[in-house]
Amino acid sequence: METSVADNTDASISKEVEEENTEQNLEEFDAEDFSDLTPEEMSIQSEEQYKEGRQLLADSKVDEAVLILQRALSSRVACFGELDVHCAPYYLAYGESLLKVVQKESGLLGDQGKNPAEPAPKPPVKPQDPSKEEEPKPSTNEDAPADDRQLAWENVEIARVILSKSERPEDQPILAQCHENCGDIFLENDRYGEAANEFLQAAKIHESVSGRGSRRAAGDWVSAAVASVFNNKTQDGYAFYMEALSNLDFRLRNLIGQPLEEEDEEEMVLLDPEVLEQWLKENKEHKDEEEVREIWEFCCEISERLDGFQDLENQQANQEDVAKIVQEMLAQEMQKLAQGAEADDDEPVNDMGIVRKKRPLEDPAAVPPKKQKVEN
Repeated sequence: METSVADNTDASISKEVEEENTEQNLEEFDAEDFSDLTPEEMSIQSEEQYKEGRQLLADSKVDEAVLILQRALSSRVACFGELDVHCAPYYLAYGESLLKVVQKESGLLGDQGKNPAEPAPKPPVKPQDPSKEEEPKPSTNEDAPADDRQLAWENVEIARVILSKSERPEDQPILAQCHENCGDIFLENDRYGEAANEFLQAAKIHESVSGRGSRRAAGDWVSAAVASVFNNKTQDGYAFYMEALSNLDFRLRNLIGQPLEEEDEEEMVLLDPEVLEQWLKENKEHKDEEEVREIWEFCCEISERLDGFQDLENQQANQEDVAKIVQEMLAQEMQKLAQGAEADDDEPVNDMGIVRKKRPLEDPAAVPPKKQKVEN
């Protein structure tokens, strides 16, 4: 199901849940004392910790990043209040760092990290009715990886709810990042359909902000394609890969000054590889040379995946053709057997399946008398 940004903007948080979450979260935030800091000092401190935590994430030091970003979020909440829009990026960053921990644990443990008897809890499905949208309740599960996964979703979702109510244009890219992280969390929980929907929401927001040719939108289309393939929706996956390729092709044409593709074309016409290779050869010192090369490599990777789709379709088509031929042969054999059975209905058939012909009745007068044996 697709929901628009406008629908998210109309979302409201239940007061009961808001008060409950506020009370529970503030108990954790109150563990650090900010009484000796002014609001301005708390704001500056949280910004510095936020930058430090982001850098740690970029350096793949996820465990350290979690601690720093948690402190940054605590300072920010103490300064502005739990549901203030200024706290949204901090919720997102903290949730993202927790997600990185989960992904690292999943990579280290593989399938052993999941107990089939006690599966890790999945984040609840977001309510479909925006008027009843609620913030997630904190998890009480003591299992560490599962708890990190749940906490990651809770913090990212709180950021999403806050930003969905914001009318500031600068908050839209951060809202798209919330959808991207929600998609990653759903992937961790094997909920591929919901993951694809989150990535599609992110792609549409990036396109609305940056226009056609957005690299971030292209990445979201690819993520949606991957989720769809895992969800056995190969046609959707193929279509999403094509959307990604279209965005990147548009971006390449803009960068190297080539005519843009006509939108009314029935089939997408991609940039000629020879044209691009010639441009790269002649513009090695161009300021956009590195970006052009990166995008081109990404396009080649997507094209390989699309070729894989075509090979799969050909294989399936061949299998269908063979099955059709076998069915036709069986139908012909059955028809022959049926016709043979109709022709043999008037003739008795013995147990061996051989037709036994009737002997003609003999005329007693025509039968020569048997000679009697005369004893001497």
